[in-house]
Amino acid sequence: MIEQATTPNERRKGPVQEETAMFAQLSIRQRHLLLFVIVITALLFEAWASKSITDDLLRLEDKHHLLEQINSSMLTLRKHEKNFQLFKDLAHRDAFVAEAKSLEGLITSLETEIEAADPANQQISTGIDAYLSDFLNLVAHQSNIGLSLDQGLRLQLRVAAAKLEQDSAKYPSIQNDILRLMVHKKDFMLDLDPRHHLLHSKAIETIEQRLSNAPAFFAIGDLKQSIQNYQQIYEQYAEAIEVFGLSAQQGMRGKLEVQAQSLSNKVSSYANELLETIEQEMQANETTILTIVVLIVATVGISTRLISSSINYPLRDLSDNIEQIAASHDMSQLVEMSGRNEIAAVSRSLSKLFVTIDSMIKDFDIVAHQLRDSSLDLTSITQEVHDSTRRQSAEVEDAAESIDRLSETARNISSSASTASDNVNEVNTSLQSVANSAEQAQQNMHSLQSDIATAVSAIENLAE
Repeated sequence: MIEQATTPNERRKGPVQEETAMFAQLSIRQRHLLLFVIVITALLFEAWASKSITDDLLRLEDKHHLLEQINSSMLTLRKHEKNFQLFKDLAHRDAFVAEAKSLEGLITSLETEIEAADPANQQISTGIDAYLSDFLNLVAHQSNIGLSLDQGLRLQLRVAAAKLEQDSAKYPSIQNDILRLMVHKKDFMLDLDPRHHLLHSKAIETIEQRLSNAPAFFAIGDLKQSIQNYQQIYEQYAEAIEVFGLSAQQGMRGKLEVQAQSLSNKVSSYANELLETIEQEMQANETTILTIVVLIVATVGISTRLISSSINYPLRDLSDNIEQIAASHDMSQLVEMSGRNEIAAVSRSLSKLFVTIDSMIKDFDIVAHQLRDSSLDLTSITQEVHDSTRRQSAEVEDAAESIDRLSETARNISSSASTASDNVNEVNTSLQSVANSAEQAQQNMHSLQSDIATAVSAIENLAE
């Protein structure tokens, strides 16, 4: 049996091993699948968060675009207002009205984007309505005065002035006063300067005074009527101009300017507040995106480290264990890892393998001892056989030598007998037969001696 040794995990147990213990029951494929699920989940969360943040950014971009359009629309309104006051063209009035409606639509769209009732929106909408109303009143008043010299009070004043000049042509004494009156009238119409109006009034008084001092026989009734009509229309014109505004800061012009400035300030203030809010939200979204990215990277990184560590550390422990066994030749140091994963299965397989190898080594050791004992016995037997064979060989050689001597003697006897008598042929034949038998025996002994030498050589080889 292989005894359990202290595990590498126990020898160098640390936080990483404790963290990876939770993965001990998971196979490598399951761990990879878990990592894949974590990565996909993180990517899906990142995609959802990115879409949500992108939608917010697009919404903020729409708000920003609407604010730019509102600012542009407000400037366009002012441009149409100034163009009307400068050129007295109703086309600018129509453009102003259309732009005011467009601005109201933009404000409504912005309120929809904000998705909440904002008092500032209501104030701006009210300001637009008041601005539009004041502008239309100014247009109506300007139309009453006259958009050109051939319209309204300007036309009436021009006709009355022409009639006065025509009627005064009969009276050279006041001709210069009439001309001076016309000059002050035109100066006032051009400059809208109260000083010209005052000079115009003094010129009227001078003319009236001259007419009051005229002789009774002068027929000045028509002239007085013309002056009266002219004076009445001029006063209406001057009054209308005063109501309209002698300057951009007076009358209806001043009121419209104040209304426009107030609306511009409201729009500008509201736009700046929203822009600041948009910038804050965009910064918050950027921070959120950065936080999400950091969290996703950290989650994936930690998960990857834990899962890779749960694979690498057991493999390293198993490798270290095998290296220790290889260095010490002591398979009792084998460690079986717990769990149902592939590494634990490999560890158990190696454990079975080492058990089998250890058993085989023990069996081989027993067989080796048996072979060593058998070899020693075989060597002893071989030595005895070798010694016995040597003795037999020596005896055979002695016998062969005796036979050789006997054969030589027989030949000598046979040779002596053949010369003595032919009658002893049978004896000679017999002796010859005996000699042949001796030679045959000698050959057999030599063959036996060669076989014994071969057997001795084979036994010596086997003993070695």
